Amino acid sequence: LVPALNAMKTRFSTQGVLFWMIDSNTRSRSNIVAEVNALGIKLPVLHDAAQLVAREFGVQSAPEAIALQKVEEGWVPFYRGAVDDRLAAGTIPTTQLYLSNALTSFLASQPVAVEASRADGCDLGLRPPQNISYSADIAPLLQAKCIRCHSPGNIAPFSMTDYDSVELWSQAMKTEVLAGRMPPWHADPRHGSFSNDGSLKPEEAARLIQWIDEGAPRGAGPDPLTDVPPPPADWPLGQPDLIVQIPQQSIPATGQVGYRYFNVTATFPTDVWLRAAAVRPGNKKAVHHCLVYFGANSQIQGMDGFFAGYVPGYEQVTFPEGTGKFLPKGTVLRFQMHYITTGESASDQTQLGLYTMASPPARSLQTKSAYNPFFYIPAGTPDSQTTAQFGPFNKAVYLYEMSPHMHLRGSRFKYEAVYPAGSNPASEVLLSVPFYEFHWQTLYRLSQPKLLPPGTRIVCTGAWDNSLQNPDNPTNPGAPVGIGFGEQTDDEMFIGYFNYAEVP
Repeated sequence: LVPALNAMKTRFSTQGVLFWMIDSNTRSRSNIVAEVNALGIKLPVLHDAAQLVAREFGVQSAPEAIALQKVEEGWVPFYRGAVDDRLAAGTIPTTQLYLSNALTSFLASQPVAVEASRADGCDLGLRPPQNISYSADIAPLLQAKCIRCHSPGNIAPFSMTDYDSVELWSQAMKTEVLAGRMPPWHADPRHGSFSNDGSLKPEEAARLIQWIDEGAPRGAGPDPLTDVPPPPADWPLGQPDLIVQIPQQSIPATGQVGYRYFNVTATFPTDVWLRAAAVRPGNKKAVHHCLVYFGANSQIQGMDGFFAGYVPGYEQVTFPEGTGKFLPKGTVLRFQMHYITTGESASDQTQLGLYTMASPPARSLQTKSAYNPFFYIPAGTPDSQTTAQFGPFNKAVYLYEMSPHMHLRGSRFKYEAVYPAGSNPASEVLLSVPFYEFHWQTLYRLSQPKLLPPGTRIVCTGAWDNSLQNPDNPTNPGAPVGIGFGEQTDDEMFIGYFNYAEVP
């Protein structure tokens, strides 16, 4: 069927039909890629690793074609079944071209003569249903993956405080999991391993969706969600050794708030080494981000990294093991505050907590960036690509963390290590974020530090979606953006932050 499918994609794509091939087999992506290449498949292939799509549509065997149309209530099928009635290659005059005929009729606004047919094919081998307990399986999963945001006083729209709260929101949870929006994690699992990976593994997603589809039963056993730990401390890393803060700020109810800058002096009596520097917003609803820089004149975001920061989704953690940041006596720290309006007047007094070390660390942690301040985004373009690079490094370094940053038009971001000439491999993908989400920005911490030899460059590649198809596009997609980055969210940036230390 591959030649027929490729031909249909060529024929109908120009008429607005989007083709996907969905693989619901439990195998690795590399196996799928090899088969796609061997068979010459020209359709984009999506990996349904948890078999959620197959179960949601009730697919038992492959191939089965499902043709969907958008109506007011959502997406509904206008044809479902076999691609055609052949059992082997080649056609005869009586071949029934079910899918092709259905698409032709639909696009001509004619009734589809055959709306369904039997799909004879290979059994998908769906995993058997699991015996699932809310008490033993679901609540612990939610505690591990969701509670850090879905708890009282945190940023999620509801709190998972007991079974009833979960059952009430169970269908919304299913929608978010099927859409890939929750839990928020945007790194492609094919590249890199990260210690703060909060995504659901395929078997976890399958377990949660099956439980919801079964009616989210309470079952027997205690409710672990009612065993609420004490509310998180004002400072999750413990009480800082020194707290510095900006003056109290007033934020208007509406309108755009320009960046505000404040210089604050660290009052340690001596030079110190820090094991952490944690930003604590005074008002999480109004603080879009806070970046703290060394020096009274530092204010251009991205030019030389930053000292400490907060953005939505950014988890305050200690510096990587064996590293620290040096803070000379009397250092002036410059706060860059970006506020957003919430519809009502608000106030904020953001703080920075500094945590000292008893002795100097083995390695000095540095925050730098690959940034591109001079770009141009054409009007209406769905994939306007750009690059930036840092380096080469003069010495061998350990790379610990990466944090991509764009604004509302940002669509994808990738970090690569380009090694010195003659290396094998010549380059390596360190992090790929195929769907960049401005509203949830992550510091991706490698499970193991990556040793990069002298002469290595960090190259970042990304793209913006400045089209009508981007629901977050803040301006008319017919308008170009540029030249150069701007500070407000309806401007754009392209910065690839990363944390590293030179090898002693």
